[in-house]
Amino acid sequence: MKTIWARVKQDLKEKSIPLNILIELTRACNINCCHCYNLKDNAELSFSQIKEIAVQLRQAGALFLSLTGGEVFTKHDIFDICSYLRKMSFDLSIFTNGTLINKGNINRIQELGLSEVGISIQGATAE
Repeated sequence: MKTIWARVKQDLKEKSIPLNILIELTRACNINCCHCYNLKDNAELSFSQIKEIAVQLRQAGALFLSLTGGEVFTKHDIFDICSYLRKMSFDLSIFTNGTLINKGNINRIQELGLSEVGISIQGATAE
């Protein structure tokens, strides 16, 4: 007998419904890790592009949305983006290098009710 989750995954597959989506908002980053695969051209999605993508993903039935970069906190409108996506009822996560997180934006992150804030330590230095 299949578990409920196995049946859900099978149903999603049969109906081509995306479940987990990863969006690279920006290539901009405040550090320069030697292992980084990202191009150094600082390309990024605009808020209007993100809204358009979000609407399409919601219509397709997507549930889990993860935001990454570069460094997501280099985007001046990151909290507006997160707020918009949460209002659309996405289960939202952020992946960051953590170097731009401060007390002020910790409170904003908490207010948004994000599912996860993943902090990479791969580029960490003593500083």
